[in-house]
Amino acid sequence: MTKRLAAMALVMFLIVTALIGSILVRNDFLNPSKEPVVVAEDTEEKQEEKDAPTPEVDPETDTRFSDTNSILLVVNKKHKLDETYVPSDLTAAKVETNGTEWTLRKEASDAIEELFNAAKEDGIELRLGNGFRSASYQQQLYQASVDRVGQTSTDKTTARPGYSELQTGLAVAILGADTTTDFDLSFAKAKEYEWLQDNAYKYGFILRYPEGKEDITGYTYMPWQYRYVGKDSAEKIHSVDANETFEEYFSIKGGDYDDSVQ
Repeated sequence: MTKRLAAMALVMFLIVTALIGSILVRNDFLNPSKEPVVVAEDTEEKQEEKDAPTPEVDPETDTRFSDTNSILLVVNKKHKLDETYVPSDLTAAKVETNGTEWTLRKEASDAIEELFNAAKEDGIELRLGNGFRSASYQQQLYQASVDRVGQTSTDKTTARPGYSELQTGLAVAILGADTTTDFDLSFAKAKEYEWLQDNAYKYGFILRYPEGKEDITGYTYMPWQYRYVGKDSAEKIHSVDANETFEEYFSIKGGDYDDSVQ
């Protein structure tokens, strides 16, 4: 009897095993005709593509870079502005200046007033050193500099007419209380500059020509020169680095003039 039960148990085991095998085959678990599924490892090139930041906008198609009404309007040595352009909403900035009443686009003017008031609350005295410049006035300044130091040196610090960001009404020079640091690299050691590096972005301004970024911006380091881009963009740019340039963040073509530009 025992042998008979053992034989029956063996038969049942073989039947169950056969059924399981059949199910597995039907579900392709044991189908030898198919290659095993392997998740390929990323190549170094693909990994770099995955790690690279995704551009926030496409500079080739986003009209905010070419629209003169946009606060992200691009003007540099690769992007010229019509020399007849004058912003329609220029407003006198109600802040301390270097003796000249400067105008800016309304949004930038409101923002610079907010920035100056915040600085004052922190015991920082600022002065506005420049604002909107017409292309004709820029031509006078450019030519005077060329006559004084030559074109090569001038192009490192002074824009040619139509290529000056000051014509947009969105760019400013921010100076400190000590007039000896006006438009001078010594401003980078001033407490006002330190405050601006920590706070300017909160009011929509970024340092326009940082140190070591000459090949990108086309200009030498100017610790006094700032650009209004709006609070949202300024905060995002600053979150990358305090010295991140406009061109770098938005993947905008910058650097020196094209050979054809005279």
